[in-house]
Parts: sequence; C-alpha cells; structure tokens
Amino acid sequence: MKPKTAAGRLPALLLLLLLPAAALPLAGCDAGGGLQVTDHGRSAPRAQGPHRLWPERSPAPPEPKGVRRPDGPVRIAGLDVRKGALRDIRPVDVLKADLRPGGAPQSGDRGELGAVLRACEEPEAAGCPVRRAHYRDLTGNGRDELILGVELPGHRLNLRVYTADDGRLLRIMDTTARVIDVQLTERDLIIQSTTSFPGTESRDVWTWFPEQQAMVPRLMETVRSPSEPR
Repeated sequence: MKPKTAAGRLPALLLLLLLPAAALPLAGCDAGGGLQVTDHGRSAPRAQGPHRLWPERSPAPPEPKGVRRPDGPVRIAGLDVRKGALRDIRPVDVLKADLRPGGAPQSGDRGELGAVLRACEEPEAAGCPVRRAHYRDLTGNGRDELILGVELPGHRLNLRVYTADDGRLLRIMDTTARVIDVQLTERDLIIQSTTSFPGTESRDVWTWFPEQQAMVPRLMETVRSPSEPR
C-alpha cells in the first residue's frame, strides 16, 4: 500500500480546520454580547436580574397596629407551668385556659373554638376535635414546646404552639387554615393548605423568631398541587 502524499492529506486537514468554525454559531456571541443563538437558530435574550418597575413610587408604610398581629408571645393565665412540665398538663386544659372568656387575645373566634371543645369534657372523648399533642423544641431553648391542632367546621384546622417560661404558659403561635397536611422538620412547622386558585396549594413554613419571641411564617408560597399535571 502506497503512503499518502501531502496533496492527499490536504482535504482531511482542511476538514479538521473547518469543523470548529462551523460550530461557532451554536455557541452564541462573546461574553460582552446581549444575545445567544439557540439550537433552533433563533436569538434569545440573556437572563437578567430583577429590576424595579416604578422606582419613583413611594413604598407602603407598615400595617396599622389594629391590623398587625400582636407582637411577642401571649401569656395564658390560670395555669402555672413548672420548667419543662408541659407534658404534665392535659392539652384540653391548656386550650380551655387559653379560651377562657375575657382571657388572652385570639386570632380567631373564641366562641367557635369554645363550642367545639365542649365535646372534650371527658378525657379521650370520641367526638373531641383536639388532635393528638406533639412535643418538639422549636425555640432552641432545650425544652419541648406543645403543638396542638383543633378541628373546626369546614375542614379547617386551628394550630397553636405553647411554651413554658419561668413557670408561665405562653402561646407563641395561633393560626387557622383549610389544612391539607402539617409536617414537622427540625424546628420548622410546615402547613400545606388550600387556595382560591385551582390546581394550587399554599405552603407556609413557620419558624421561631427570637426578635418577635413567637413563631413567624418565614416562607409563604403557592405551589402546584402534586395531583395536578405539569
């Protein structure tokens, strides 16, 4: 077999030189350009960070005091709690002390909650709407908090968290929603609930905020329902 001459190797050499140049349009323009060429040959704008639409607009002031939730924990009178002894108190007794007429302020209807609790006069009553209590250190103080859920009409669930501080019983969370699921992870309480938008659900992550001395929703988002096709 005869060896290839220089002339015979020239077409192969030219082909190797031309291949990288042919691929350049697919890679887009240089780093200073504003457009990229997609694999379909159409120009697409580069991704940009968020920018203000109306920077001249004055931002809204903080919510009025009458609209904002009370700052800090709410003390529940009538029950003395020794350090770390929340497990020694019946959850129903905690709720009744919290809902006592003229007692601590409530985020919802005191009368409605009091009415459903009448079914809990007897311990372990079959119709009692209070869910099984859970205990978890949510504040990072080394002591477990008390997490309670109360079923309300309309598939709603009232969620409350209590802590003990120097013999005092404090409520550090109180919220009601049409709940799909409630999860506990580390020191976060995650609430999945329905929304008014079909095919979506709300996912709120409640976390202890030392500045507020209360559980605060640090993340509130609307996500696609798992059963909804993508």
